[in-house]
This record gives sequence, structure tokens and C-alpha cells, in this order.
Amino acid sequence: MEKKKQQTRSRILDAAEALILESGIEEVTIAKIAERAQVADSLAYKYFKGKNDIIFSVVAERIREELSLLREQLQGIVDPKSQLSKMIWHMLQYNDSHRNHVTNFLFRCRSNKDFYKSDAYLLMKEYEGILTNILEAGAREGVFRNDLDLRLVRHIVFGTIDIEALNCTVTGEIENSGRDLDDIMALLVPMLTMKVRPAVANRKRAIMLAAEKIFARDGYADAKIAAIAEAAQVAEGTIYEYFSGKEDLLFALADMNLNAYLDRVANIFQNKGISPPAEKLWRLMRSFGLSFLSIQDFMTIYFMDTLFNRRYYQTAIQPRQNEFARMLGEVIEAGKTDGSFRETINPRVFWYMFQGAYTHLALRWILIDHKEFDKYTEVRRLMTLMMTAALKEPPNVEYLIKIEF
Repeated sequence: MEKKKQQTRSRILDAAEALILESGIEEVTIAKIAERAQVADSLAYKYFKGKNDIIFSVVAERIREELSLLREQLQGIVDPKSQLSKMIWHMLQYNDSHRNHVTNFLFRCRSNKDFYKSDAYLLMKEYEGILTNILEAGAREGVFRNDLDLRLVRHIVFGTIDIEALNCTVTGEIENSGRDLDDIMALLVPMLTMKVRPAVANRKRAIMLAAEKIFARDGYADAKIAAIAEAAQVAEGTIYEYFSGKEDLLFALADMNLNAYLDRVANIFQNKGISPPAEKLWRLMRSFGLSFLSIQDFMTIYFMDTLFNRRYYQTAIQPRQNEFARMLGEVIEAGKTDGSFRETINPRVFWYMFQGAYTHLALRWILIDHKEFDKYTEVRRLMTLMMTAALKEPPNVEYLIKIEF
């Protein structure tokens, strides 16, 4: 019984495929498929949800065959670069020899959201997996770069094949896409093998960004200058042209990020007479809280290795941190003057309290697990409590939440 069902299903698919090849996909209907398969329309609907389901199933059969053939063709090819070339050749050859199927796939599947829920798409993921395995093997063996964004490379490869197919089977711009294999590889190989060097003018910044990543990943104490150099794609000695050592790099990161933050926050104080002090205070605290959350690597470095580093307070960099406290104090004094803030507020203690609470929250996020906490909600609650402490009247939380930078 099961065998008979499978035979009927296959007959319907064969009929659909034949009709697609003969007259094109738009001309094909369930009725025509059923007639060609010599079954009732109702029986076709018993096996398939509709025309799209049949078309996706035809595509699935073709992909299944091509997967088997591709795996067979890759056997015995050891070099990842040769494997990549063979896979691309295989796809181009399929484009050229199965033009109706390719047109069907491009126009009925590629941009159809229902396709991405089908079995055919799962088979496509297997196809993509073969490419991923080739790229990963190449990176492990040193044939390809080890810093590749594999997802992006997959998009580049499969996207190229799609556009090759469009211009070969539809527009007729090219007669045979297989002829472009060498030109495609000539573009891909440098991408996959040649590391990009940072521009000389940006080398110092590249080193700092690499240090930020390595310090956050390995911890400042265990981070190695060699690892930073590798991540920045510079010689180890180049780092010492800009920085005296690891600690100099650490403090320079604080300088870079705090300066960038203070530049952003300065616009809060433009047109001072327009925004009331309460709104400015909320904006200041919000900007402080969200700025760290937007650069979590620096947040880790700052609270774990900089804020409680005695030598940091002996540098020329650290006083920049006091700029925020000065701005906050200015806003609080303005609020006292217009009567919206309590007269008893000590701006310095207010800053200590906000900074201290935020620091404890940040250490908890870092030491336990960022993902365990709703950090934005916790920061908003802290801000609301601080506003409650500052204002004479209870704050309108709904209004404050809507205030942007």
C-alpha cells in the first residue's frame, strides 16, 4: 500500500516536471498535472497542498540528485581550493544543462517565503553545508584565511551563481555560464587567501580595536601582545611604535571611548534654555547607561581592568571622566534654581550613587552572564529611582521613557 502511494506521488511529480519543461511553470495547473499523471485532481491534492508544494517537491528531487552527484565528484579531491572550484563548476554546469529547472527555481522559489519552509530548502541547506565544510577545511589547513565570515562567503558564492543563471537563461547576456568559472575563481581566491592590511593612517586605531577585543575575550592579565598584533594584522613591533606596552593600550582605550562618549553627550547641552533640567538629567543618565551597553567589550575592560586600577588615576587620561560629573552637577544646580529639584541634593554624591550603582550592575552582568539579565530594564529602573531622589514631585515615568538622546 505504501509502495503504491509512493508510486502515485512520483507519477504526479514526473508529470509536473514534464509539463514545466514543455510549457513553462506559469502554464502549469493542478488540473493539467493530474491529467498528465492520469489521476483525479482530488488525488493530487491528497499528496500535495497545491501547485507551489508540487513545484517545491520537484525542486527537492533535483537538489537531492545534484547533492549525490556533487558528493561523488568531490571524492578524491583533497585540496580545498580545488574542491571549491569543482563545486562552482558543478553549479555552473547545472545552470547550463537544466535551464528550465533553474528558471523554475529562480522565479518560483528563491524569493518565495513559503519555499524556505519546504523540504527543498532543507536540502539547499545541505548544499550550503558542503561549501561551508570546504571553507572550514581550507581555513584549518592554512589554504584560506582563518578570519573569514563564512556566511558572507556563502552569500557571495551562491549569489554569483544565481545572477549567472539569470543572465544566461533569462536575459541571454551570456551564452554559457560555465565559461565564467576561471573569472569567478580569480575574484574569490584573493578574498579567501589575502588578508586585508589596515591603512597606515588607521593602524593605531586598528591596534586599539584589536586590543579591545582581545582584552575582553582573554582578560587583560592573560592577553598577549602577539595576539593583539595578529588580530590587528600588524607586526608585533608595530604596536610598540604607538604604545609603550599593554597598560598604555588599556588606558588609551579608556581615552578613546570616553572621549567619543563625551563628544556625543555634548549635544545634550546645546540650546541649554530649551530642555528643562529634569529632561536633561534623564538624557545624561540614559546616555551613560546605554553607551556602555552598546560597546560591551569596552564595558568589560573598563569595569574589570580600568576603573579599579590605581595607575589609571595617575594618568592624564582619567580626568576626562570628571567631565561627565561636571555636566551632571551643572544640570542639578539648574534644577535647584528653577525649583524642580530638591535643594538638598549634593551633585557630587548624586554622581557617586549613580556611578556606583551602575558599576555594581555592570560587574554582575559581566561576571555572571550578559544574557541572563534584562540590562536595559535594570538601567531604566536605576534611572527612575535616581530621578525620584532628585525631583520634588514624583517623576512621570511614562513621559521620561519616551525621551531619546
